Amino acid sequence: IMGFSSLMLKFGIDSLPEKIRGYVKNIYDGGTHLSALINQVLDLTKIETGKASVKIEHVSVREISDECLALMRPLATQQKVVLVDEISIKDTTYISADVVRLKQVIINLISNAIKYNKTDGKVFIKCRPVNGKIRFEIEDTGLGIPIAEQAEIFTPFSRAHHHINVEGSGIGLAVTKKNLEMMDSEIHFNSTEGVGSCFWFELDQADQVSDSFTAPTIPVNAVDEPLDIRVLYVEDNPIGMKLMEEIINYIPGVTLYKADSGEAGYRVAMEQRPDLIFLDINLPDISGLDVMKRLKQQAETSNTPVMALSASALESEVQKGLEAGFTRYIRKPCEADEIMAILSSQSRAIAQRPKAK
Repeated sequence: IMGFSSLMLKFGIDSLPEKIRGYVKNIYDGGTHLSALINQVLDLTKIETGKASVKIEHVSVREISDECLALMRPLATQQKVVLVDEISIKDTTYISADVVRLKQVIINLISNAIKYNKTDGKVFIKCRPVNGKIRFEIEDTGLGIPIAEQAEIFTPFSRAHHHINVEGSGIGLAVTKKNLEMMDSEIHFNSTEGVGSCFWFELDQADQVSDSFTAPTIPVNAVDEPLDIRVLYVEDNPIGMKLMEEIINYIPGVTLYKADSGEAGYRVAMEQRPDLIFLDINLPDISGLDVMKRLKQQAETSNTPVMALSASALESEVQKGLEAGFTRYIRKPCEADEIMAILSSQSRAIAQRPKAK
């Protein structure tokens, strides 16, 4: 759903009537919402069963805040809400936190503050030192939380103002609370109905940045120039295959080979020697992991980049795939931009690699 709707939004939207463009956007937004809901349920389940991990690093407060603000500004503009940056700390201030989980926390709190706000309302993002810690505060001028509903807001699937048509799953604050607990922190709030709410939490201040911390990179969204590469896609689902065909049709210079089983994929790979392989994990005959192992054993394909495709979101499955030799593990649903970004990032290495004779 997300793959085909993203393809229409990227390449076919201008040729559609305005009403149909709205339908496509609704389909894509609905798919995005369902995907986020599934990920949140899985994340909450992993946390509650003790299977989630946390990686504490020294993180720049200014850097992480700026990134979250940039991600939330389009939503604020759409909702006619003003984001106010009141972060009163130095650029050299660091905290001890898990980067991914901290971003989840901040983005969820800002998102809620925007969605449950009023037209021309404001959301204030504040950071300040408090007794050796850094306190984050997300304050809004919105609807506030009714007193009768405040005790349940961190309970999964419990939503304040459930009678209002605001998109949400009722899981976000539960995940936020669990994420902060994994970072040895707690979330607090005060709220007055009709006036607004303020959520805050504190994290330990760190002296300096960890060597292991690197700022997140933004992937390219399209192929910069025509390519001259051959791609094999091994996929037993005809809809998934059709999506890949349509994406590649928009990229000049890409030859696509197809196979609908593990054995057929291995055979085509040995016969055609493609420059790049997309390989589904769950195939009808043999596993994509087994195909990968066989490709690694052959001199002709041992160095060919192979991208795993799978609907599995379990980190253990991802790790197993990377250990088997996959260049990258891509979780379905994959979209047009993601496939194009992979082709773009691989194109230079592929062009420089000697062709098999």
